[in-house]
Amino acid sequence: SIESKPTHIVFIKDKNNALKLFINGELSIETVFDKSLIGWGQIPAGCLLMGGTESGSHSWQGGFYLMAFYDKALSDAKVLASYQAGY
Repeated sequence: SIESKPTHIVFIKDKNNALKLFINGELSIETVFDKSLIGWGQIPAGCLLMGGTESGSHSWQGGFYLMAFYDKALSDAKVLASYQAGY
């Protein structure tokens, strides 16, 4: 369901192909994803697509408040600390 409040979302893919999705500081999904995210689908290598599809058929409904990118996977504790800190 769609809620009209900020939602803290963290997506992590580490060097061992572990993929994790956290929602509001809690682990929601954990699985193995052994494919590259570079050039995934029809998105050209080096491009980043946030909030929709390359065709524009499923556009994002809402706004982004803050976005951060890291060069390493965060620990579960750091994800929770980030949520509790409000960013």
